[in-house]
Amino acid sequence: MGVEKAVECCRQIPDIAAILIPFPDRGIRLSPVVVGNLPHRIWWDAEQAAVQYI
Repeated sequence: MGVEKAVECCRQIPDIAAILIPFPDRGIRLSPVVVGNLPHRIWWDAEQAAVQYI
């Protein structure tokens, strides 16, 4: 489905939260996408993940 379509799907459902984790670039660093959840509720190690909040 891909992250873009999954984000669209999540936005259609009220009160949903999701963490979408696409395959890492070059296999080194994760780039999770957080949909519908507050950033202060999830902690990430900045060296291991570059998180995008939507």
